[in-house]
Amino acid sequence: MANSARGFSDVEIGGEKIQLALGLGALAELEDAFGVDSFEETLDFGKKTSAKRLRKWLLAVMRGNDVGMTPERERAVNAMSVAAFMEALMGIMQASGMTQHEPAATGEETERPLAAASAGEPG
Repeated sequence: MANSARGFSDVEIGGEKIQLALGLGALAELEDAFGVDSFEETLDFGKKTSAKRLRKWLLAVMRGNDVGMTPERERAVNAMSVAAFMEALMGIMQASGMTQHEPAATGEETERPLAAASAGEPG
């Protein structure tokens, strides 16, 4: 089980639970992969959503967590659905403390990545 106190989340990829966190290594990998100065720019999935972008994001986080890429893991990432990716993203963001809480219309709180709030589009 992932150590959520240290910001880790268990992410299921191809039936395997992998512990991922947004530590400095993962953030640096994200910035390098996308050629940006701030990792928040890598979370702009609104107008720039593509399968390549989602895949690149997850692979960068895995590299930053020293997860060895085997052919099986690469195939599993390639086979992920968008829903599975978004679930993994939210788990990683929540464990890292990088979500914001907003009251929903029903009075419940919803969570979304911080960059989504700054993208200027309704979440």
